[in-house]
Amino acid sequence: MARVQEAYKGRNIVIEEPESGRELVTSEPQLFIDDQQVNVIQNPGGTYSSEGLYYTEYASLSELARASIDSHQPEE
Repeated sequence: MARVQEAYKGRNIVIEEPESGRELVTSEPQLFIDDQQVNVIQNPGGTYSSEGLYYTEYASLSELARASIDSHQPEE
């Protein structure tokens, strides 16, 4: 699996995605924010959704993670 790690607004995002043939068939992409796994749904068109952000689709797991963090930020 390919592993990408980034920081956003002080939070740690880790994305793990299958890289090749067999992994693509047997593995699902995984998203973690601050070591907590986020349930991810890969839609037929290649976009991603999550249980925490209903009725929205994101082009990448990184976009989904940032939107999830933004939706849980306290109002200033």
